[in-house]
Amino acid sequence: MILLLIYAAILWSAIYYTVRYFRELQLIDGAYKKAVLITGCDSGFGNGLAKRCMEHGMTVFASCTTDEGRKLLTEECRSMNGQLHAFLMDVTSDEDVEKTRQFIEDTVGPAGLHAIVNNAGIAGEFVWDEWQPVEHYRKLFEVDTLGVIRVTHKFRNMLKKSRGRIVNVTSSFSVCAPAQIGPYAVAKYGVEAFSDTIRREYAIHGISVHIVEPGFLRTPMNVVENGLRNIQRAWDRQPEEVKRDFGEEFFKYTQDTTRIRYGFGSDPKIVVDAYFHALTAKHPRTRYRPGIDAKLFYIPSAHLPTLLQDWWFQMHPAYRVMTPKECKKKYSAF
Repeated sequence: MILLLIYAAILWSAIYYTVRYFRELQLIDGAYKKAVLITGCDSGFGNGLAKRCMEHGMTVFASCTTDEGRKLLTEECRSMNGQLHAFLMDVTSDEDVEKTRQFIEDTVGPAGLHAIVNNAGIAGEFVWDEWQPVEHYRKLFEVDTLGVIRVTHKFRNMLKKSRGRIVNVTSSFSVCAPAQIGPYAVAKYGVEAFSDTIRREYAIHGISVHIVEPGFLRTPMNVVENGLRNIQRAWDRQPEEVKRDFGEEFFKYTQDTTRIRYGFGSDPKIVVDAYFHALTAKHPRTRYRPGIDAKLFYIPSAHLPTLLQDWWFQMHPAYRVMTPKECKKKYSAF
């Protein structure tokens, strides 16, 4: 009986994933003639997606945060098939986003805007909460959370007309937050909740909402040198009392966990693949979880009881929390 149930489960899984695979290969009509807005295109995921869309002949409105990034993207896309409009936009500015909306509305005309990809964001410092000022939480929330909400609200009416799509990037940390990720996780949890809310609400207008929850990836923002520099900066600004409480050994331990964490990064191309599928597929997923660590560690962790989840993170060398006393004992041996 048990073997029969196992065989049935295997057969059902094989049928389900085979059907899903072929369904997900189907594209929407005129997929490569659509116009899309992508925020945060200076580098990383947004930059890669803008180029991918251009290669397929789409019309791309690419917002950048630096003129250098805008010029470089324009130059790199010059020989591609699509039509690129690269411009500067600050997602924290109502005025900037409104000007962009007016420009895009005037440019696309009756064809309309197919989708927005809320990709722009910052990571901040991955250090202990006790080393973080409230201002760091505020800064990430303004860019990573309110920036997404602001852009979505400004372009909502255009998407209602086209019955379009919204693609938001959150993180595996938005479903299961380990130590040292405080401000970033808080901001991404906010985007996750916002996305779930509007997915249910905007369905009445024919707008679909899709969430990308990547694991830890190798991007210009996620390099070990940046991580170590942020830790040093955070440590340097601490008062002597805090440094004395934690100890130099705890600081060294924090550096070591950072080196381990950045060593797990996956290729950012998998996020671009997820974005592009969400834009062009006839049957896009509600959630995409690119990255081996997302699939095998973070997402499964989110479904564990709290006690097991805490134990599971303590087993991970990048997220284990040691006491200053334990650190002193460990590092004094060297």
